[in-house]
Amino acid sequence: ATQVVGVLEHNGRTDSTRPHNHSNEDIDPSRTKYNYELHDTDGTAYERFKARMEQVHCMKRDDVTVLDSLIVTLPKNVAPEDERDFFECCYQFACQEYGQKNIVNATVHNDETSPHIHIGFIPVVEGKKRNGEPIEKVNHSSLINKLYLSTLHSRLSDYIKEHLGYEAAILNGATANGNKTVQELKAERAEQKAKELESKVESLTQRAETAEAKIHNYEKALLTAEADTK
Repeated sequence: ATQVVGVLEHNGRTDSTRPHNHSNEDIDPSRTKYNYELHDTDGTAYERFKARMEQVHCMKRDDVTVLDSLIVTLPKNVAPEDERDFFECCYQFACQEYGQKNIVNATVHNDETSPHIHIGFIPVVEGKKRNGEPIEKVNHSSLINKLYLSTLHSRLSDYIKEHLGYEAAILNGATANGNKTVQELKAERAEQKAKELESKVESLTQRAETAEAKIHNYEKALLTAEADTK
């Protein structure tokens, strides 16, 4: 709960929101104007979050997960003209999965490395009171568990294919089995960046060695010319 404000400020980042200082070095502020919101634009995401939380039962504990985020990156095989339709499909899928009234934002980010959507939602499930009356309650672990995540990407892929008309490449090495954590995916990305930097360093080293060899040859030529002159 203590992280909700920061998460929603990052997720709901559009050109119309007040500026924030982001630690994410991948964010290009000059491109934030290309971000857009697919969910309700009345008030702020945090205001919508607070309003919905007042309607549901939630245990008063600091370790209760009160907000989840579904993040979907635009696959490279999606046609540029289908970008918004793709993200609309992701949003409608989330409404179907988690209930539209539980979603607090669905913001498309175009100001980072790859276009992607952040869908923030409160993990609400149907339950019953002790007297048998129905109740809506916040329960992350019963909604978002390993079994659920193991089928999430394949069901999302099928949903998008049905509505977009062709298969978007959502299923890949990172998502096919639905069992990689955010930390694992970040580690893989960091490893990939390290390899790219290593490759650049190797290329620059080769260029430096080539330049050094040319300088050596020029110096020899200069010495020869000076000797001939004398």
